[in-house]
Amino acid sequence: MDEANILLVNECESISHRICELISLDGEKDQKTSSYPNIPNDFFEEMESSWKNRVKKIHLKESYEEVDKAVEALSLA
Repeated sequence: MDEANILLVNECESISHRICELISLDGEKDQKTSSYPNIPNDFFEEMESSWKNRVKKIHLKESYEEVDKAVEALSLA
């Protein structure tokens, strides 16, 4: 293999490794669908099903906290 191919392979391996650090292939089982009074559960199931348990919470902790605060405010409104 020439240097360009080796570099490409190394970069692809590096990116693949980084993606595996961010996502959870088996799903994080501790991430439950949100539930708040005055908001239908179907809302959360539709909004969260595509990403919850797939993105490792440790990497998006601040985002999760902001979403929780917004949902709580919505519930009170």
